[in-house]
Amino acid sequence: MTRLLMGVFNERDEQRRVAEAAEIFAEDVVFIEPDGRYVGRDAIESKARALLDASPGFVYKPVGPPRESGGELGLQSWQVGPEGGEPVVHGIDVALVRDGVIQTLHTFIVEG
Repeated sequence: MTRLLMGVFNERDEQRRVAEAAEIFAEDVVFIEPDGRYVGRDAIESKARALLDASPGFVYKPVGPPRESGGELGLQSWQVGPEGGEPVVHGIDVALVRDGVIQTLHTFIVEG
C-alpha cells in the first residue's frame, strides 16, 4: 500500500512511476474512484500523472500505517496538500491483492 501511494501517486518521475506500476498492479487492474473507473496499468498511471500535473507542489502522505487482511486486502489512509502546508484532501485506498499484485483498487475521499 505504501508503494502504491508513494511510488505511483506521489512519484513525479515518469520512468520510476511506470516501473512501479508495472510491479504492483495486475495488467488488467481496475481502479475505481469518485471521478471514474480506469482499467489497466496504463490507465492508472495516466490518472496518477494527471493528478500530479494538476497539483504541482502537492504531496501525498500516508496517515498511519497500512493495514492488511489475510494478504488479500490492503487499506491505506492518506492526505494530500501543498508540501509543508495543510492537507486539502483526505482519502482511503482499499486494494484487493491476488498473486502478489493489486487486482482492484478503490479510493474513497473522506474529507477535503
